[in-house]
Amino acid sequence: MSERQRLGLGRSFGVMQGRLSPQDPRGYQTFPSSSWREEFSLARDLGFDHIEWVVEEFDLHNNPVFTNPQAIREQSTAHGIDVPSLCADYLMHSPLNPANTESWVLFERLLNQAKGVGVRIVVVPCVDNSSLLRPENRRNLEQSLPRMLGIAEECSILIALETDLRPTEFKKLLSKFPSPWLTVNYDSGNSASLGYDFFEEMEAYGERISDFHLKDRALGGGTVKLGSGAANFSDIFEYLLEPAFKGIVTMQAKRDQLGPPSALQQFRWIQEMVLPPTVNLSR
Repeated sequence: MSERQRLGLGRSFGVMQGRLSPQDPRGYQTFPSSSWREEFSLARDLGFDHIEWVVEEFDLHNNPVFTNPQAIREQSTAHGIDVPSLCADYLMHSPLNPANTESWVLFERLLNQAKGVGVRIVVVPCVDNSSLLRPENRRNLEQSLPRMLGIAEECSILIALETDLRPTEFKKLLSKFPSPWLTVNYDSGNSASLGYDFFEEMEAYGERISDFHLKDRALGGGTVKLGSGAANFSDIFEYLLEPAFKGIVTMQAKRDQLGPPSALQQFRWIQEMVLPPTVNLSR
């Protein structure tokens, strides 16, 4: 049995695209245009099951999900690495607006292209510039969701919202849209930075989480290596190891100039946290 099978974190344990490449000057969450193919073999060698694809605003229309989906499928098949989810990061800078026809054309095209690649979850980040703590952004999202979910249903793709709302407020928002096509993307680092209580969050919407991002951040601060920030990983891993959790788990760990060595170090830390100690059979 492989290491990734023994972890038991969700139905699939993967890595966010770009974490297996050296840090990009633009930031943590960037599409690795020069090394995305190599990341498939690295993900396989390190023991991951999947890669979560990234579509960022920079050079958006040249992302292979638009220009060369066949190449993505080929790499996925060749290395046995699934692409079950896609993070639509460009929406942080250009949130969907009911009146913006061009943005809807792009969104519908994205979901159709993603379906062809095999994507089953599209993460819609509602943080930073698209934070739902801003009333205008929340109004636009609520007005846009019926159309978004209609497109999602046609493509058989889940829309997973990532927000910075407090648990009670996020639960209220979700209750307005009971559609099975609307789920939650949970980011352990973002919640830790905001000081939210993990159990309160799981009580509010845990059953709707389809994609769980493993990340760590300092309280009120930025991303740090797994285990060195404010995220309560002992409770997090206990929750994810429960058979009741059916979503996927994606390592969205701190990225640096080392690239793969840093990812491997943090992957080993996860293993130490979730795997039982090796039994010494020599006695």
